[in-house]
Amino acid sequence: AVRDLGGARALGLVIAAQGVGGILGGLLAMRVQPRRLLLWAFVALGAFPLFPLAFFWPGILTGILVLGLVANAGLMFFAVGWDTALQDGVPHDRLARVASWDILISFSAIPLGNVLAGPLSERFDTAAVMLGVAVWMLVAGCWPLLARGVRDLTRPAPATPAVPVGEPAQLGGWAGSA
Repeated sequence: AVRDLGGARALGLVIAAQGVGGILGGLLAMRVQPRRLLLWAFVALGAFPLFPLAFFWPGILTGILVLGLVANAGLMFFAVGWDTALQDGVPHDRLARVASWDILISFSAIPLGNVLAGPLSERFDTAAVMLGVAVWMLVAGCWPLLARGVRDLTRPAPATPAVPVGEPAQLGGWAGSA
């Protein structure tokens, strides 16, 4: 973005568009709560490769801003769905261990990508590298959809505790005023 799209201003706009997309994806995840949340979370993650794809096509700042916004909205919807599935589906005495492995595995590829970015950028033009990144992100990100357990996982029905007449309702198991 700095080299090909207009400098620091372009980079700032791209990052801002991604931030707005993240906010919109989070708001959507708060509003839309499908029974098969994990399935829809991975479907939303399928939008994330649109960001590097935007550098391949159309390769103009406006397109990159729009696709960056949509991509990060999908990423944030996925993040909410994934975290919800972990919290709903993993026993609480094992949740910290599972979440630690999740973070370790998820972020261990970042240094590898950074190491490969330089040599790939020297050998191929930006558009080709970004197309390869988009394809890799789509395949790796949506691969779990091949597992029936991911597609079929359903959220438990929300428990609605009976509140005696005249007593304040409790939110999320915590009593008191909000």
